[in-house]
Amino acid sequence: MANRTSRPLNNFELVEHFLENALSININDDEMYNVVSQVVSTELNIENFDESLISLNSKSYRISKYRKDSERLSLQKQIVLELLTQERLKNDEDIVLGKGGAFPLKPVKAERKAFIVIGLPASGKSGISNIIADEYGAIILDSDYAKRKLPEFSALPFGATLVHEESDKIVFGNGNQKSFKSLFDHCIETEAI
Repeated sequence: MANRTSRPLNNFELVEHFLENALSININDDEMYNVVSQVVSTELNIENFDESLISLNSKSYRISKYRKDSERLSLQKQIVLELLTQERLKNDEDIVLGKGGAFPLKPVKAERKAFIVIGLPASGKSGISNIIADEYGAIILDSDYAKRKLPEFSALPFGATLVHEESDKIVFGNGNQKSFKSLFDHCIETEAI
């Protein structure tokens, strides 16, 4: 079995070394150096985060408006509906609750084709997915779209970690909850996939 290792990035020296030596990024100007403190801050927040308190399973970090399970289920259904009925935005960063969907900019085609786009973070997957979606009339099933609609995503520095599993459930389902249909379930039902 392969030895699984990771590199801690929880102090300035470690992040500086990683950015300069592993990624060959020049951090000498002030604007680029701000990345160092952002990485350290995020890493420390993640290290100290109790993963048993993620938004899918716990109410501890849910904002008050959507804390109760019934309110949360309504929110999840609203997000699925928005993803299912609204067009994709030109910039994924602009997706928020009430704005932005998974629909292509051209009409959806029910050809039962799937395109799987994989790659490292920030490697251009979204740009490629958008081109494919528009060319083939495909709905994009990306949990990052749902993640941006969950209010906790932007409320805390570790928001993406906090809502990761919940956003995955919203888009792909978990098979256990009969009262909830994921975006994927709706696409299968309407033969959009």
